Amino acid sequence: MLPAIGNEAIGYGLYSYAILTTPSERNTKFLVEVIKSIPGIKEAAADLNRLNIFYIPIQEEQQPQFVKELRAKPANFTVLADHFGTSFYDFRMARAILDHLCGLPPDTMKALCRTDLSRGPYIFTYATPASRLNAVPPPYLFVDLSKVDPRAFGEVLSAFREQVKRDDVTDRARIDTLRLKILQIALTASDWVEPIENGVQHLVSEIVHPAAAGPDR
Repeated sequence: MLPAIGNEAIGYGLYSYAILTTPSERNTKFLVEVIKSIPGIKEAAADLNRLNIFYIPIQEEQQPQFVKELRAKPANFTVLADHFGTSFYDFRMARAILDHLCGLPPDTMKALCRTDLSRGPYIFTYATPASRLNAVPPPYLFVDLSKVDPRAFGEVLSAFREQVKRDDVTDRARIDTLRLKILQIALTASDWVEPIENGVQHLVSEIVHPAAAGPDR
């Protein structure tokens, strides 16, 4: 959970953020998959730089209550996700992160940033903690799931879980590896997306928005 802007832990291989802008049935189904399939970071045994931490914004004042409810009740992922989306998720923080991304967007993000970004869900991935950045320099990856059938949400999240880091790769290589995994899912599960006039290749460009850098830093 991310209870406040700038509250990320230091040292992970990649930082991903579950970005939701409004309560909706789609976003509840996405949260179901997140809660069901992604284990708590404290359960992982690998070194931090080999882990991709996946943050969910939560209202800071509500975090103790959510933890209390989580411990008190048997796991019903749908009920838990629906309650989280309506009572605990911090939509204001999520919109702030989106504002940072769209402040000075690269070409690959400009068309997306001109939309109202009201559907989602979205996933934003960066090599370092990013919630505090007012302008986010590339490289990063932004995944727009607004046109993807909820049946594919679990497959997309599996790609994030499978992403293994190595100490000797650059930030750009880490982002590119994850991008290729997401592209593969989009191409092999094209029946799980809304029909798009120009076909699958256009579909991929609608879902995966890589922001590339120049020379690796």
